[in-house]
Amino acid sequence: MKTKHAALAALLLSIGSIAKAESVAKDVDFSQAAFKSRINMTCTFKTECIDADACEDTTFAGSLAGQGGGPTADDLALLVTFTSDSMEQEFIGTATKSTYKLMNIVGTANNMMTITPDGTAHHTVHLPNVPMAITYIGTCKDAG
Repeated sequence: MKTKHAALAALLLSIGSIAKAESVAKDVDFSQAAFKSRINMTCTFKTECIDADACEDTTFAGSLAGQGGGPTADDLALLVTFTSDSMEQEFIGTATKSTYKLMNIVGTANNMMTITPDGTAHHTVHLPNVPMAITYIGTCKDAG
């Protein structure tokens, strides 16, 4: 069953990546922000849950890179890209007191990711046309 889930997840994630709309990056300008930050993290997910099925082990991983800007280091708007072997998704979101809340609604899949100050990460992919949701649980850490 584990192989079936991994293959299904990879297929669905790649389908979501194919149907990309125009990037929002052209509309984001952090040049006037009082505080600017570069984001560079590696994320490793150890658990995968597909809808109501039992969760299973996984080796899904990727990098999160981009920029942020805002009035302080504890209050940032973010524009980042999550890149893995099976997908590349642009996220917009916020970082408040080192808690990241990111989302992407471009393409056929809706992606959401949260990262807490201790690095705990949840990445959920909602596929409304299927319909189903895949949740990955793991950690994201500063890549240095």
